[in-house]
Amino acid sequence: MIAVYDGRFQPFHIGHLSFIERIHDQTGLSVAILVIHSTISADAGGYSAVADAHHRPEKNPLTVWERVSLINQAIAHEKFSFVSGVLA
Repeated sequence: MIAVYDGRFQPFHIGHLSFIERIHDQTGLSVAILVIHSTISADAGGYSAVADAHHRPEKNPLTVWERVSLINQAIAHEKFSFVSGVLA
């Protein structure tokens, strides 16, 4: 079994990391982190990396791939790992 934690993570911060650690420590479950793609485009059935890179509203300053990278960096030394994934 796994726990699923989804969100925009704009940006990923210590509160997110603390929550993941508590879930893991209290339940022993692996935690799957789903990064929600916060910019939807009409291109390619709803997702466009180009649109994501050029459309940065104030509430969503980071692209989905920047967020994935930040999460990977934040948990690099933790007891769990993150596999890149995007929920469109």
